Amino acid sequence: MLTLLSSPIWQTIGAFLAIGTAVSVLFFYNSQRSTKQKITIGFLLVLPLIISASQQQQPTLAATPSTSNHGIVGISPGSGFEDPFGNMSSSQQQAVINQMKSDGVQWLRLDYDNNSSYDYQFIKDAEAAGINVDALLEDFSATPAEFSSFSTEAVNTLEPLGVHTYEILNEVNLYTPTITAANYVPILKAAYTAIKSADPSSTVLMSGLGPGPGSQEPYTYLQAMYAAGAQGYFDAANLHPYSFPDMPAPAAAPDCQNYNAFCYDLPAMYTVMEQNGDGNKKIWLTEFGCPTGTDDGKPASCTDATLAQQITQAFNQANAWEWAGPLFLFSWQDNTEDGDFGLYDANGSPKTAALSAFKQAASLPSVAAAPMPTAIQAPIVNTPLATTVFVFMTPCAHGVSHCG
Repeated sequence: MLTLLSSPIWQTIGAFLAIGTAVSVLFFYNSQRSTKQKITIGFLLVLPLIISASQQQQPTLAATPSTSNHGIVGISPGSGFEDPFGNMSSSQQQAVINQMKSDGVQWLRLDYDNNSSYDYQFIKDAEAAGINVDALLEDFSATPAEFSSFSTEAVNTLEPLGVHTYEILNEVNLYTPTITAANYVPILKAAYTAIKSADPSSTVLMSGLGPGPGSQEPYTYLQAMYAAGAQGYFDAANLHPYSFPDMPAPAAAPDCQNYNAFCYDLPAMYTVMEQNGDGNKKIWLTEFGCPTGTDDGKPASCTDATLAQQITQAFNQANAWEWAGPLFLFSWQDNTEDGDFGLYDANGSPKTAALSAFKQAASLPSVAAAPMPTAIQAPIVNTPLATTVFVFMTPCAHGVSHCG
């Protein structure tokens, strides 16, 4: 009932009733009625004033984030797979899309460069198959004005295919040369304004932030973005919560290290969002994974079995957090550019346990998961952290712009 009465119409009616009440009370208490009549009539007349006041105490912002796009699974194939896709025959490309669809892929995070025909083809084929696309717009050399034009062109090209989600640059907090939050926010503002102008129903994601130290720490960088005026210029935050060699959701609080972007940086970022009035927005997780050392000749942080455990933990925990958006596994198939993060090895053979875990994750909306232990929730943002030696890097070679 209070929810119904908290609408603007009822609040306006309540205001008029309040004014009428004040006038009526003065009239009746100056009349010749008995004391009992005055008390009864006075209570009835004051009742609308009480209702009106109660409505003005209702919060103006939703206390619980929207659950749209919650519990959705995706793949970020990476440019190491997207490039070869462009050289495949049409039948080979369709076979890839069919396999993704069969494996339960609901979203794809795909690079878009207006000078690359293979980006367009991959996006077109995915949308035609009913797989949603998060279009990653990357041009690190563009000025805000140039990125605005690029964004408008991207929407005009991709919206007819069914694309309505756009991500503005990749891992800007780790890029070389350094992109400060103050440098990035004007790009984000220009892109957001252009995209919303061309497609008002679109969803615009800020850059996926990678795990890093000091000023590169995702929640520190996000706070600097707010200080630079980012609020109102992204629909969802974005993080690449790699945790390897550790598991993403350790059962015991002391086991969550501050280099673990999943159990540490994700809650910390959400705390920053709440502190800046964006607690009703989600954090998308557009890259997550662990290298198995199958093809790339680098040390393995996971086996097929432990990658499967990582996938299961990550999707279960993301599904338990109301504020977590879609989670994208990086990547699809092993390759020398992006490493051994794939669900398939370089020869196209599945990593059996990992693939099974991913398929199971596609049914997660019906799966209940316990929340993270309260002891490893987000730190106070302004509290200095102990110096940490990072033991891993994100798969993207920093400074390579066409890397998703």
